[in-house]
Parts: sequence; C-alpha cells; structure tokens
Amino acid sequence: PMLAPALDPSGGLRPLSGSPAVDAVPAASCSMTLVADQRSLPRPTGDGCDAGSVEVQVRPDGLIRRGTGPLVGDGVHNLTAVGQTRTAAVRDRTTTRFTIRVDNDGEQETTIVVRGPKGQGRVTARYRVAGQDVTSSVVAGRELPLAAGASATVGLRITVAAGTPDGLQRSFTVRVRTTDGGEDRVRAAVRVR
Repeated sequence: PMLAPALDPSGGLRPLSGSPAVDAVPAASCSMTLVADQRSLPRPTGDGCDAGSVEVQVRPDGLIRRGTGPLVGDGVHNLTAVGQTRTAAVRDRTTTRFTIRVDNDGEQETTIVVRGPKGQGRVTARYRVAGQDVTSSVVAGRELPLAAGASATVGLRITVAAGTPDGLQRSFTVRVRTTDGGEDRVRAAVRVR
C-alpha cells in the first residue's frame, strides 16, 4: 500500500507520495472527528485525511528578506503574512530587491507553487530564479519540486517609476503552497518617500 517504515515505537506507518491512502477520507468526513493523527499532529493537511493512523505532514514555509538583511518567517505559517513581511522606504526611479526562500518543511517530496502579483501602474514587480526572469510563471503559479527539507530561492525586484508621488504604498503578497493543500504567505512592501 506504499507505506514508509515505522516512524517510532508506536508503529505508525506514513503513506508515501502517490499512495492511495493519501487524502483517501474526504475532508468533510474527517475534519470534526479526526483532528490529529496518532502523533498528535494536525489532520487533514491536504484535501482530505490520510487513511490510517498517520497523516503525512505537508508544510511549505515562506521566508523573506530585504537586500542582504535577515530572513523572517522561518517556522511561521499563516495566510496573513504577519511575522513574514519586509518593508522598504524608497524613492521614485529605484528598484528594491527582496529574496523569498521557499522551504519544504513537510515529510516528503512535494511540488510547491509560488504565486505573486506583477504590480500595477507605477510600482511593478519582477521575479527571478537562478538569474533568469520568471515573472510570467510566478504570476501564473510557478511549480518548484522540492525534496523534504529542501529549499529554493526566488528573487523579487520592486521598481518604482519616475514621478511616483510621495506617500504611495504598495505591497506584494506571495503565496507559497503545495499541490496537497498546505499554504504560507510572505509580503514585500514599499512606501515612497
């Protein structure tokens, strides 16, 4: 049935990627009664509960930094970007660089989808991976296959055009989610001065 070796002395067997046991129980049937697996970890973490006593933990983690500053958001998982936001006071005709690190904190290889806005008007965003412009694929939802414990980096460059009025503020919330249902968000914000 595609199960990993026993996790601990309790004998729980975690379903492997592609196992029919993953998300086998519809979320509506398990969300009230099966809120935790035998390890007391939350379930469901995907579209439904995994069959058996162990729920595969799906945990994308987004971190962000401005320039070479420290990353924030490690181990912080939410949909509001609280604790995972970096802000820059900028002038018009400037480009500010942010780095987004995407971690797979889950228990198995998964595909993490990174999706971010391109901006509008006088404040726009460009995304880069390994030196290549990937803006269109990030706006559409760029897939990054990551092994458990692995990470990938996405560069974000926010450009403020000439003539942008002082006081204008824009934020760019980037969603980091797995195809299995886990999600996290980070935010880059600029304020024109």
